[in-house]
Formats: sequence, C-alpha cells, structure tokens
Amino acid sequence: MARSASLFFSLTIAATGLGDAAAQSSTSLASDGGSGWRIECANDGKALDCRAINRVNQRDTHELIAAVAIRIPPDTKKPALIVQLPLGIQVTDKITLRVDDGQPDGYPIHTCTQTGCLVGTPASDALIAALRGGRELKVAFQSLAKQTITVTMPLAGFALAYDKIK
Repeated sequence: MARSASLFFSLTIAATGLGDAAAQSSTSLASDGGSGWRIECANDGKALDCRAINRVNQRDTHELIAAVAIRIPPDTKKPALIVQLPLGIQVTDKITLRVDDGQPDGYPIHTCTQTGCLVGTPASDALIAALRGGRELKVAFQSLAKQTITVTMPLAGFALAYDKIK
C-alpha cells in the first residue's frame, strides 16, 4: 500500500476548489480539441521522472475537472496510473475508466488533499494496451448529489507520449 501511495503523492498537479465545477453537470465533458497528451518531467538532480498526462479543464474558469497520468516510477520500473479529480465528489464510490466501448474498470479513491481527490494504482499491461490502441478514454465519477460526471479524453497521441516516457 505504501508503494501505491507514493504513486499519486509524487504527481504534482495544481488544482483547487473544483467541487462546484464538477457538481454543475451530469453530462459528458470533453477535452478541447487536439490530443491533449503531453510529457511532464521532474528532475531531482539524479534522474528525470516523466509522465504522460492529459487534463480536462472547465472551459470558463479553467479549473481542473480531471487529469489522467501514466508514469513509470524509477524504483519499480512498472507503469502507474494516477487520476486527479475535483474536491466535492463521492469518495465512497469507485471511479470508472472505460476505453472506447470496453468494459469499465473501477478504482477506489485513495485520498483527497487541497488539490483534489487522487487515485493511484499500478497500470496493467491490458490497460496500457487499451490506451495505446483506443480512440477515447472516459473517466466517470459521482458528484455529492449522486450525479454521474463523465469526462472524455481522446487517446490520439497517448502511444507517442507513453513511448517517450519508457
């Protein structure tokens, strides 16, 4: 469990006050055009720690609605999935990830901090293969009002970004 905790605590994504943005809609939200996938790296003076990341922000306020990242921690060398969601969501319900029309996978929310609620888990080979070959990723979670919020992210550009972090 400590290894899993380190997966998402090392992800540095800044976002605050996202509960209102998430609670406003029960419809699908989509990222604005383009692939959205990019590489972000941190340097501790010894090695680069890079991740492939995609973020969806609310159009008017630019507040983060969801961020999905895949990183390969230097200690395990195995891909890890990190999802950041807004505050003000149901933390007792699992979030779901679905690639295209595939079967949704559920993941528990591990913790919430002032930057949002975080999910961190090892990324299976099957998940990486689905992300590499898929068209879109749907991240679904529940608002406090029990409304399902679905965020859609295109997967174009994921395979290239993932190859660069390996």
